[in-house]
Amino acid sequence: LEAGEIVTTHGVRGEMKVLSWMDSPDILCEFDRCRISGTEYTIESCRVQKTCNLLKLRGIDTMEAAQAMRGKTVELYREDIDDEVIFAAELIGVEVFTEEGSIGKITEVLDYPGNSVYVVKGEHSYMIPAVKQFILSTDLDANTKAKLERGRRIVELFKQGQYDPKSLSIEVIDLYAIQKGYLDDVPVDKVQKVVREMEEDARTTRPDLLAAIEAEKALTDSIDEQLKQFMTAFKSRMTK
Repeated sequence: LEAGEIVTTHGVRGEMKVLSWMDSPDILCEFDRCRISGTEYTIESCRVQKTCNLLKLRGIDTMEAAQAMRGKTVELYREDIDDEVIFAAELIGVEVFTEEGSIGKITEVLDYPGNSVYVVKGEHSYMIPAVKQFILSTDLDANTKAKLERGRRIVELFKQGQYDPKSLSIEVIDLYAIQKGYLDDVPVDKVQKVVREMEEDARTTRPDLLAAIEAEKALTDSIDEQLKQFMTAFKSRMTK
């Protein structure tokens, strides 16, 4: 989850100023670790300066090292945050019900002074203030929670590939693994590593499958069955 952007250095000992993207900059100070550009860092100190944080990370000990971090995004690990806390990005696509039944899904969360507003679209469009008078409960069933968890893994998958173009066949395997639930038991912060291993495994053990996907350019019954076989074999190798 993105917490803010490193905008400049502070002092000569590696401290950095982070522009907070969270409801309050105090929130970042509650964490012991963060991730930047795929690398985990231990937070040695964090303090608030107006709408920003002054952040010191282990291993970043000089002004030059801090300068190299400018413009990068500070991310928090979802598993470090209470499961009861739901972030705005995680609400997109969640179905909304009244006493009469479903009225649509949340498509956008708008921030206004005082409270957020949920934009819900179905047969009609609604703007629902995120306050107790309108929100009777936020209980998520097991299926919805599973979709949220899978969505977090999709976000990780897209982060990995944004500067690393992939072939059609590899993209198909990645998306198949996520959508069919083969990575549901992989911790979110390990998704990128496991996906890289899966891609290399496919290149090594199933070049025939990759060639078939490139040739067909469609998920035929035959390719679907081969993908199932590959994923089952890969998962088996992972557990050994």
